[in-house]
Amino acid sequence: MVDMDGVLVDWTAQFESDLARFYPEYKFDMLREFSTPTHLSQEHQDAINWVKTRIGFYKEMRPIPGAIDAVVEMAEQHDVWLCSSPEVLNASCESDKKTWVRLYMGDYWANRLILTKDKTMVRGDLLIDDRPDVGGIMEPEWEHILFSQPYNDHVKDKIRLDGWTDWRSVMIGAGE
Repeated sequence: MVDMDGVLVDWTAQFESDLARFYPEYKFDMLREFSTPTHLSQEHQDAINWVKTRIGFYKEMRPIPGAIDAVVEMAEQHDVWLCSSPEVLNASCESDKKTWVRLYMGDYWANRLILTKDKTMVRGDLLIDDRPDVGGIMEPEWEHILFSQPYNDHVKDKIRLDGWTDWRSVMIGAGE
């Protein structure tokens, strides 16, 4: 399984672009936390949350370079599904993600998109995800491969995928 935000699509670039466009007064160097940073002022947190819940935010993202080609190539050898968590406070998130997949990858992949807040309920061998800790109500069957992002570089105990050019060697190392 392959996550979307921060793995297949460049969530951070879209977020930073939107924040600069709609709230140019708020700046920070780089996202260093997976969730909204709590050390910021309430007004800054509100701006961040507004961007994340903006209608259309999720369909305007660009692919991470090499991601689509790697996933398509991976699917030639493996049963690959896309598995993403929707932002529940964003009214268009689910439809935006489906639209994005259809636009960039086609109907085949749109039919292989699983949207769930609890990825532990989805069965598979591997999950490529940027979230440092993927938890839920079940013990996952899959092994978590951490797609490297600045906000997860503190995690040292997981297999990492540092970019899509390395996916083959990482999958072999994960016990493909």
